[in-house]
Amino acid sequence: MAGPNLFQNGESVSLQATHTRLMEELCNYFLFTQTALTSPRIIDLANEEEVVYMCNAARPATHATPLGQVVGDMIRIMSHRILMDHPKFFRFIPSPVDENSCLGNMITAMYNVRSWILGSGACTVQDTLIQWFAEQAGLPSSAGGIFVSGGSIANLTAILTARDAKLHFEQRHKAVIYVSEQTHSSIAKALIKPTSLLQEIEKDKKSGLVPFMVVATCGITNTGGIGELKALADISQSENL
Repeated sequence: MAGPNLFQNGESVSLQATHTRLMEELCNYFLFTQTALTSPRIIDLANEEEVVYMCNAARPATHATPLGQVVGDMIRIMSHRILMDHPKFFRFIPSPVDENSCLGNMITAMYNVRSWILGSGACTVQDTLIQWFAEQAGLPSSAGGIFVSGGSIANLTAILTARDAKLHFEQRHKAVIYVSEQTHSSIAKALIKPTSLLQEIEKDKKSGLVPFMVVATCGITNTGGIGELKALADISQSENL
């Protein structure tokens, strides 16, 4: 059984009409999930039949598929999820969906701005906001950065930045990062977790390793706890990390 076809009887429609119909469908769905207290289900896991259907739908077809059918398949496939924007949804880490953020994502995708030369306007706004965040955190005017898609990519960016700033290429195989038990999993995987930072740094140096980075946590994923940021910053500065 295929998903619903938004355009019946093989009707030919313009790109604008396609977008309008899709936006209406998405808006209706969003409004329904915001007001429905009993349905749809908060957790909708695909059964075996649906998994088979989705696998078949994901394989490239040997012929052109009507756009309405493609959109209908997408709606059916996306219905199997945890409904984080449901009024009765109160747990799990990701935040509920906000209609304004959905519009923001759509605008970002449509304009496809990726660098200053491709979109100086958006980059100016990004730089201004980053400067504002730096001011709120008490960082110097020289502080900078970029917005990324989420915490995992942000952590990876920070690690690469610290690596390139503190390590020579031939030192990388001996590099050490210090994390806590509550550090985000994107960093904590395969990394040591010391109980006493200074002792661990000294021990690692004696072993011929090269400490280069300390990961301080400001807002633990599960509890919101904040580490001893100033003390960790002082140690990092004194040890040139």
